[in-house]
Amino acid sequence: MSILYVSPHPDAFPSLRALIAARYGEAGEGPGWGGAHPRICLQPPPTSRTPFPPPRLPALEQGPGGLWVWGATAVAQLLWPAGLGGPGGSQAAVLVQQWVSYADTELIPAACGATLPALGLRNSVQDPQAVLGALGRALSPLEEWLRLHTYLAGEAPTLADLAAVTALLLPFRYVLDPPARRIWNNVTRWFVTCVQQPEFRAVLGEVVLYSGARPLSQQPGPEAPALPKTAAQLKKEAKKREKLEKFQQKQKIQQQQPPPGEQKKPKPEKREKRDPGVITYDLPTPPGEKKDPYPSRRPLKCLSYDVSDRDPDPSLLAHPLPSLPATALSSPSLPPDVSGPMPDSYSPRYVEAAWYPWWEQQGFFKPEYGRPNVSAANPQGVFMMCIPPPNVTGSLHLGHALTNAIQDSLTRW
Repeated sequence: MSILYVSPHPDAFPSLRALIAARYGEAGEGPGWGGAHPRICLQPPPTSRTPFPPPRLPALEQGPGGLWVWGATAVAQLLWPAGLGGPGGSQAAVLVQQWVSYADTELIPAACGATLPALGLRNSVQDPQAVLGALGRALSPLEEWLRLHTYLAGEAPTLADLAAVTALLLPFRYVLDPPARRIWNNVTRWFVTCVQQPEFRAVLGEVVLYSGARPLSQQPGPEAPALPKTAAQLKKEAKKREKLEKFQQKQKIQQQQPPPGEQKKPKPEKREKRDPGVITYDLPTPPGEKKDPYPSRRPLKCLSYDVSDRDPDPSLLAHPLPSLPATALSSPSLPPDVSGPMPDSYSPRYVEAAWYPWWEQQGFFKPEYGRPNVSAANPQGVFMMCIPPPNVTGSLHLGHALTNAIQDSLTRW
C-alpha cells in the first residue's frame, strides 16, 4: 500500500498541497501514476525505510520497495488525476507548468517573507513595507492574468491553481486585510473560488480571511526569561562597560579642546638654496701625479665654477676649504687622502680629476697588474667577478637602474 507522509501542522502549505491533490485523485479516475489511493500518515517516514536521508514533507512511498518521491511539486503531480493536469492539450499543459514554476519560485518566497515576521516566527531583516511590496510585485502577474480568466489554465482547477492557492494561504489568512484585498480584487475572487471547491474544503475547511485584527493565539507570546549569565559573560560585559566609559571620557576631552586647525604652529620660512654650480679641478699638476682634492691653505679661487650666467654663491668664495696636515700631500704612489672634510656639494668632475690619473699611473687598468706579463701567475691569487647579462625584459626594474653599479663599486673599493 502507498503511504503519503504529511505534516500535521494546519499551516504547512506544502503538505496541504499534496492532500488536496490526493482528494482530486480520489474524486477522479485515481492518481495519475495509476496506483491505489495512498494512506495518509501524519508523521515523518522512519529513516530505516527511506533510501536516502529523511526527506522533506510531503513524501510518497509507492508500496514496499517502490518509488520514493518527496517535495510538494512532485508528490502533487503524481497524486493529481490523469487528464486534469492541463485540459486542452499541450498548450494548457504548458500553462500549468508555467504557473506551477511561478508559484514555487516567486509566490512562496514572497508569501513567507511577508507572513512569518507578522506571526513572530522569524525576525524580519527588511522593512515591513518592503516585504509587503515584494508580495505585491509577486501578485501583479496573477492579477493581470485573472482579469480575463477564471482559473490559471482552462475552465477548471488544475495543478497550477493548486500550487498558487496553497502558496497564498498564509498571506490571505494573516496579512492581506480588506483594503489590500480590494487592491488585488481579481486574485481575491480567484482564491475564494478555489477554496470553495469540495476538494479544497475537505482539506482546508472554512478558510477565514484576515480581517485586520490578529487573534490572541496568533500573536507572538511573551519572551522567555533570560538564563543567568556565567562569570565569563559578566567579566566580558564589565570590560565592555570600562572601554565605553574610557571612550566617552576621551570624547569629552576632545570636545573641550580647540579645533585641530587652531593648534597648528606657523611653519618656519625655508631658506632658499642656491646652486653653487659645477666644481672643477684647475690646479696645474704633472700628468700621472695625484691631485690633492683638499688644497692646503689655498683659497677656493683655485676652483672654477660653471654656473652659466649666474653668479656663484658669495659665501663659497669668501671661505677657503679646510686645510689638511702635511702627511696628506705625501708620495704620488699613495691614493689621495679622503679623511678630511668634503666640499658642500659633490662634483664628479672634481673628484675624478684627483683619482683617475693616479689609477692610470698605478696600472690599475692593465690586465697584467702586479705581474711581469699576463700569463704569469698572480701572487695574490685570482679575483673574478661575474657581470650580469643585459636586461631585455619589457618592464623597467631595479636591475636596469643599477646596471653594473654594484660590480663597479666592488672593483674600486
